[in-house]
Amino acid sequence: MNPLAAFIDDVIDLARFRVAMLERYQYPFWVQALVASALGIVSAASAPQIGRHYGLFVVVFALFTWLSVWLMSRLLGVWTRLCGQPVSLPLTGLLLGANALSFLSPLTSWLPQDVAVGLLMVMLLYQICLIVNAIAVVSGLSRIVTLLGFVLATPLLMLLMLGPTVLGILALGWFYGFIPLSGDIAQFLPAGR
Repeated sequence: MNPLAAFIDDVIDLARFRVAMLERYQYPFWVQALVASALGIVSAASAPQIGRHYGLFVVVFALFTWLSVWLMSRLLGVWTRLCGQPVSLPLTGLLLGANALSFLSPLTSWLPQDVAVGLLMVMLLYQICLIVNAIAVVSGLSRIVTLLGFVLATPLLMLLMLGPTVLGILALGWFYGFIPLSGDIAQFLPAGR
């Protein structure tokens, strides 16, 4: 079976809370790279634009998505090891499958703002439920322990991601003359070159 078709089938199964063994979610690198990049593009499409350099904006969001999925996979792997139920394979493919619901988020732009925000919150909670359920099933941990690991890993992930984000903002400040920023962001940056 085509690995991309297998990924789509797995996404549908995960959305229905049907979780297989972890071996099933070990996709080739190109599938994981394609899905992570597409999730980054979707995130960039739904974010407010910074200046006129849309290509750079999309690349930054794609790299941010790659890094966040990889770090969350490692942090949850460490959590399962600390809880005595280590997983033998990476969780990256499983996390990408559980996060695939994000592909539907741009559709909320057609709705009124209040409804769109509410629907996005429901989708986010549903994704968290999918991730917690999937990790609990493949690791053998209880859902409460898995949820606790997810809740503890999320702020740590944000702290780990803050470093590259701050460096990126400083780099944008350095190249301020090259990359025009919106007024809200530009006021926090140094004068540039």
